[in-house]
Amino acid sequence: MKFRMTDAKLYYYYMRPGSATNSPMGRGIVSAASVLLEYLKTLEDAERRERIIKRCYKCVLSARYSEMFSMDYRDTKKKCKDLLKQLERYLPELKAGDRLVMWGLAKFPPVYRAWRILGDPSLLKYERNCKRARNEHRKQKRNK
Repeated sequence: MKFRMTDAKLYYYYMRPGSATNSPMGRGIVSAASVLLEYLKTLEDAERRERIIKRCYKCVLSARYSEMFSMDYRDTKKKCKDLLKQLERYLPELKAGDRLVMWGLAKFPPVYRAWRILGDPSLLKYERNCKRARNEHRKQKRNK
């Protein structure tokens, strides 16, 4: 299996509830992080290991955030928690600054959320729309 990674920002998209890019995104990202984590076990190149460790952290943190407002968040939250626990053993391989950032963002989800919103304030609108859609879905289930 071969992987290619880049930190280049190749595209930008607007997240909205129910969109094709949003709905299964978190679960797919969790699967990708799991594959990268397995690949990491066989990799010896220190520089590539460091990039993959950071990529795994970013994937899992992103998935946890993007699924936060979904109906089945508990499943994704548990998978993310398990992956973050596995990733902890690789923290010593990161530079001190990166190690602190990844650890902090993993341990304190509100800090990650604030960091994402500072980078893209339109996420507040996305969150409101997600909460509204989730509440409407719950209301419809109760009324059945």
